[in-house]
Formats: sequence, C-alpha cells, structure tokens
Amino acid sequence: TFRGVAMGTFGVKTLQGKNIDADLVARGVSATAGDLIKNWTMAAGVGGPIKKDKLWFYVPVSKAVAQKVQPGNFHNLTQGVNQFLYTPDLSRPAHTDDVDREIQGRITWQVAPKHKVAFHTFIENNCQCYFLPDANSAPEAALRVKYFPVHRHQGTWNHPATNRLLFEGGFNIVKCSSDKPYSEGVTPEHIRV
Repeated sequence: TFRGVAMGTFGVKTLQGKNIDADLVARGVSATAGDLIKNWTMAAGVGGPIKKDKLWFYVPVSKAVAQKVQPGNFHNLTQGVNQFLYTPDLSRPAHTDDVDREIQGRITWQVAPKHKVAFHTFIENNCQCYFLPDANSAPEAALRVKYFPVHRHQGTWNHPATNRLLFEGGFNIVKCSSDKPYSEGVTPEHIRV
C-alpha cells in the first residue's frame, strides 16, 4: 500500500504581531519595518513498497517562499541616473526574497535477509535574492545568489553480521552550481552604494 503526506504553512501581515507605535514612527522607525510580505511552505510526499518486504520507495517535493521588509532600507530612487548618489525611494522598501525548491527520491532494497542497500538523491533549486540586505547598502547592491542545480546523491549499505557486529558503508556526492546575477536595472558599470 502506498502512503502519502501533504502539508502547508503560511503567514501573512495580518497575522503578525507588531510593537511599532506612533512614538517610534515619530523617531524615524518605518511603520512597515519587519512586515511580512510572503511566507509559505508546501510539501508532499508519497512512498511505499514496490515489492513486498524487498523494495521500497519514497518521493517528497517541497517549495518554500519567504519575503520580509528590511527596516530602514529602501531601493535607490536614482539608480542608473547618478552612480554616486543614493536617494531612498520611500515607496519601495527593501525586502528579503528567499525561494527554495526541492525534490528527493529514495529507494531501499533488502538484497538479502542481512543485507540492505539504500540510495537517496536530492535535487534543489534555491534563490537567495537580495541576500543579506541591510541598512548599509541599497537592495540593488545586495548580493543575489541562485543555486541550481544542486545535486546530492547518497548510498548506504548495512549488514548486521551478528547481534554484536554491524558492517556499514556509504558514499555521498555533492555537486552545486551557483549564479550571482545582477539585480534588475544594475549593470557591471554601477558602483555599489
């Protein structure tokens, strides 16, 4: 019998607690500081026996998105106009932007009564867009990192020779590619401000 599982989580601005009052806003704290833009996760998995007591599989998939307003940081209104001038665009607050996607597959094979082999593979596609933005630089100057494809492959073998002696072995292979594209509207000629 195959079995499955699914789950999801979400968060929105209206469910978020906040302690920014009029006094803090009067002292310069942005009323939107730390506001949640998006925060959700979806995941599902299915698995079961391919051959009873001999061969099993499990395949989960997931996607997570998180965006949050960065306090005191705004996009540059003069981006591309004046390379040495930063003018905060108060209508466009900076925000984090993280997207993670993953699919996995696992096969377990009972080769013999005392020999079990398992193979597990992961394929990921992740983006940390506006990576670590802070109040010291404009979001356009923040590092964007895209990791795709990320491959991880694992294999294990175990053999309980006796009730006191266990043999195990395994391998792990990781291959990661990344790209660091410029933010929208930014070219190599721009100077980080």
